[in-house]
Amino acid sequence: MQTGNELKRKTIEYNPSTIKKDIVRIMEVFSEFEFSGTESSGHETRKPIFIIGMPRSGTTLIEQIISSHPDVVAGGELYALNKAVIPAFSYVNMAAPMGKRLSAVNKNIRIRCAENYLKMLPGNRRRVTDKMPANFLHVGWICLLFKNAKIIHVNRNKMATIFSCYQQYFTNGNEYAYNLHELSEYYDSYYLLMQYWNILFKERILDINYEDIVLNQEDETRKIIEFCELEWNDACLSFEKNKRTVTTLSASQVRRPIYRSSLDHWKKYAQYLDQVR
Repeated sequence: MQTGNELKRKTIEYNPSTIKKDIVRIMEVFSEFEFSGTESSGHETRKPIFIIGMPRSGTTLIEQIISSHPDVVAGGELYALNKAVIPAFSYVNMAAPMGKRLSAVNKNIRIRCAENYLKMLPGNRRRVTDKMPANFLHVGWICLLFKNAKIIHVNRNKMATIFSCYQQYFTNGNEYAYNLHELSEYYDSYYLLMQYWNILFKERILDINYEDIVLNQEDETRKIIEFCELEWNDACLSFEKNKRTVTTLSASQVRRPIYRSSLDHWKKYAQYLDQVR
């Protein structure tokens, strides 16, 4: 496994400092910004349900559960939000004082960007999931563009997440996944930003631990469905019967009921992971 990852890493151009700089910039943009009155002026749609987290953290499982509801269609890993945010970001004034850099992103701009995003969503059901894990970088924009959008953050044990990523071959992106130290640094950066978002937008984000839903499926599922403001449907407990197309590496796993073996699988390799605890 290590040999394969080392060979792959040699073919990739990746600078670990980039994600750290990006997150510092994101926090600088949103720091001290007065959201009262501004956040509430975003688009009123309740259609998108954003599922965010690290790759291999359980985001596909959560999407499978939610999209088993008859009012929800699974969007999968969409690039729509990134495309919608780019025009909005062009109005950010990085030369302005902290807390003033978003002042030019007025209501009309936010509504226009939100509508562009909505046009890119698939399906014709009342709600659509967007489970692009890297949208954790855009939580601030989600809250600015959509006043009623739901954000579900799926968190998983750091060592379990790192090992699960390390043993996968990603066809696109996730360049940090082929070196344990780079994986660890990326996870820490992601976790830092999520802590920041939870300070700013605590009421907008539902934190779900992968381990909790494995050990307590029904209670956690009910919590998710209630948070999404959907009526309860028993189909959400039988997500493995959901026939939707799954294109992620978790495709085979969400075709069977929840199993517990994934919780401790990483511990068999704990001695090799001690370096990144």
